[in-house]
Amino acid sequence: MVIERFQIWFVDLKNNTSQLCVIVSPSELSALDTVIVAPMSSKLKAYPSRVAYHFRGVDGVIALDQIKAVDRAYLIQHVGLLELESQIDVCNVLGELFAW
Repeated sequence: MVIERFQIWFVDLKNNTSQLCVIVSPSELSALDTVIVAPMSSKLKAYPSRVAYHFRGVDGVIALDQIKAVDRAYLIQHVGLLELESQIDVCNVLGELFAW
């Protein structure tokens, strides 16, 4: 299975509960057994670490303050791709979060 950055997946995060997540690990690392994901939420909280998105008619935020590494076995279903504007925003916010 090919996993690429900015794909949107349903991910089993805990207790067999799935949540929409966006892949934030670089596509070049897709050969690894783990991927880095950021959960997506329709609760619109305006934190500096959150990036707005619009997907399938729903507005929400990507919680970059909650990124986590998960085993690729927990990826349940690929459902789409993050829009370009949000992709750019994700890269910018991650750059700010990890800048030194």
